[in-house]
Amino acid sequence: MKAVRNTSKTSTGARIGAKTVSTEMGRVRALRRTGDRKGVPDDDPDAALLARLEQLDPASTAVRDRSAVAGIEQAVAERVAAEGAVESAVRDARAKGVTWTEIGAALGVTHQAAIKRYSARV
Repeated sequence: MKAVRNTSKTSTGARIGAKTVSTEMGRVRALRRTGDRKGVPDDDPDAALLARLEQLDPASTAVRDRSAVAGIEQAVAERVAAEGAVESAVRDARAKGVTWTEIGAALGVTHQAAIKRYSARV
């Protein structure tokens, strides 16, 4: 499974990774807690964004319903479980002497594809 890199745009339009966003959000939370703006220079390109975030009231801010992605999360969990079951079945088949050609046919791929995907895991 390939990792997907989450990126966002800052107020300046530059792309940043999820780790940077997380760091910035931590800085915003710290500023909201302490009310201290010493760490934010006046020429900070994100100062306006930080100021807006400080003004947000969680009680009145609209929140998206996460139930719309619950089906996706469940399907991903099922796919991971199914991939584990297939890997286990391939391991068991190889232990019983089943050829890569037969395994490939059962998987719906060539024997080369089966070898490439599962030989290191068996």
